[in-house]
Amino acid sequence: MDTVWLLIETDETKQQGRTRTGRPVAMSLAAQLRRAARIGLLAAGLVALLITASGTGQLRAQSFNCRYARHPDERVICHDPLLGRLDEELASMYRRLLLRLPKAEGAQLYKEEDVFVILRSGCGAQRACIEESYRRRIRELEEALGKHE
Repeated sequence: MDTVWLLIETDETKQQGRTRTGRPVAMSLAAQLRRAARIGLLAAGLVALLITASGTGQLRAQSFNCRYARHPDERVICHDPLLGRLDEELASMYRRLLLRLPKAEGAQLYKEEDVFVILRSGCGAQRACIEESYRRRIRELEEALGKHE
């Protein structure tokens, strides 16, 4: 096996490439490769963590998981911060209203929300249409919340 000489200078000895005893420090090529691989893995993990952390804000801006966005309207919502906020606002209002309603009315609200999603999907990738559908639905939920508070 090839041996590669690694020169180490310590603060205590200041002797180039020598330990306290004066002997050179040797590190095999395999050991150097293992060390480089560990450093590389650590760096890759750190980069992955940073990418995940920076992407989390974008994923959390919607009431649904953008990883599973398949329809054109969902993809537009995932890539547009304003639409993401509108989606989250609507979801928050929906949850608040659902908690205030009797069970039968809650079931009706659930069906109405399904209709909203179907109508919104009819917008396709048209941003203005999606935004208007959210604003209309939010007004409807605000009205309903006003009646039940």
